[in-house]
Amino acid sequence: MLRRESLTHSSRGFYGKNIIRVKKDIGEFVCIREKVKDKIINTYLSIPYAKAARFGYPVLITDYRGIANSTTTYCFPQKKVPPFVNTLFKCPLMRNEFLPKKDKQVENAFYLNIWTEHNENNLKPVLVYIHGGGFSDGSGTCPVYNGTNLACKGIVVVTINYRLGIWGFASIKKDNEVISNLGFYDQQCALKWVKENISFFGGDPNNITLMGQSAGAISALIHYLNKESAELINRVVICSGTMIDVQTEEQALRSMEKTLKKNKIKDINELKTLPFNKRIKTDTDILFPVIDHGIIKDTLLNRQRHGDFIPLPVLIGTNEDELSITEVPLWYKKLGIVKNEVKLLGKYTELFNEDAPEIIDAFKNEARDTVDLQFRIMELAVFHGQAYMLMKLLSRKTEVFGYRFNCAPDLYKGLRGAYHGAEIAMFFDNMDKMNINIRESDLNAIERLQTDWLAFIKDGVIVNREIFNKNNRITCYDNEKATTVDFPHKKLIEGLCNKDVFSRVIDRYLKNRGK
Repeated sequence: MLRRESLTHSSRGFYGKNIIRVKKDIGEFVCIREKVKDKIINTYLSIPYAKAARFGYPVLITDYRGIANSTTTYCFPQKKVPPFVNTLFKCPLMRNEFLPKKDKQVENAFYLNIWTEHNENNLKPVLVYIHGGGFSDGSGTCPVYNGTNLACKGIVVVTINYRLGIWGFASIKKDNEVISNLGFYDQQCALKWVKENISFFGGDPNNITLMGQSAGAISALIHYLNKESAELINRVVICSGTMIDVQTEEQALRSMEKTLKKNKIKDINELKTLPFNKRIKTDTDILFPVIDHGIIKDTLLNRQRHGDFIPLPVLIGTNEDELSITEVPLWYKKLGIVKNEVKLLGKYTELFNEDAPEIIDAFKNEARDTVDLQFRIMELAVFHGQAYMLMKLLSRKTEVFGYRFNCAPDLYKGLRGAYHGAEIAMFFDNMDKMNINIRESDLNAIERLQTDWLAFIKDGVIVNREIFNKNNRITCYDNEKATTVDFPHKKLIEGLCNKDVFSRVIDRYLKNRGK
């Protein structure tokens, strides 16, 4: 369906780009127009998609009379990371490209952003991206998520904001109803907006891919398994975030009580009156998804086991060095890391019982030292093993493509390897925002990754790549090539997945990480 638009105003500004007011059937929008790689790209920032009261469910915006977007970008309240923290810890996720430093923090940052080629009457596949950040940080306008270069590849890119921290994921009791998972309802509301309105911006509402990384990947999985959300999309990309634990409403309310007590807040009524930018101390468990019998009807594992979901094509994967960002001596103690090899077997025997020697032996030849070996074991439990189990479960009902990302950018002299989130800058082709040396191998890796993932986003198929369903094989991307490989440590994972080993390691990691 073709949509009408007209130009109402044009001016120069925004670093030499054209700022234009464009009138569409649903309203008037501010557009930043620029030439990129011989394409004319339109950027629409800060389009409001919903309204909500504090601790209220989001209400979709349908009438844009008197409502306008702007070139100012916004994010929900969150802690700002001082620059010295990244210098001290060398954590890639604390670098400027992953932080919303230019965003204005407001309580109602229900905004989405769109990047699209100027020819908006030719409907193109749509990518909706959910940012990560542990459900407590991040924004759709972080530099690494800028969709300009991807929009040059024949797709429309949408990034969204959703409520974070206690404001988006705490559970409260109101009139005998428990209200939980508001951040997920925000995301779902944004998906509804995209489905209804993206054609005005050149996007095909019948060809929408939902993609997320880390907490955004967990979000994408939740929407994949929710029929109301799944009816709004056509396929899903899940990057480094899979089968996280969920809480019952009773557990969530107890977590909320602990949080209020920790912050010396009398009750929910007092919390509701606090300034939106008040810093609330929270434990990790308060941010866990909750079985609310609405957007989450059961544990994620049970939903997958029972096949109670719409079988959309899915691309799932992890990075080789997911936890390298936490390989900092200051964090060793709270993560339970020991430096002595003699102590290692005793410690892991307590955790893994008779499986400890096999697990340690599986990583001895891969790890640099005793500390790195322990992080690799945690990576298997928290990320790789979970991804494998998810692929196995979903492949019973739908077509699954799997990947392992092993491209290490020239960052900190390669110290963090293919760290958590490294694939995002490459896929979005935003390595220039990292202020590091970009090598020829990086450019080749970007081309390989984009070729495959864009094919999936456009058609749900990656030509010349083996699907996981056949032989449990995945595509491994490294700096030199992309190859089909057996899922690493597949037999070890299969031997452990029916025990509670993984859940114990994940539980310890998540709770210790949040201290």
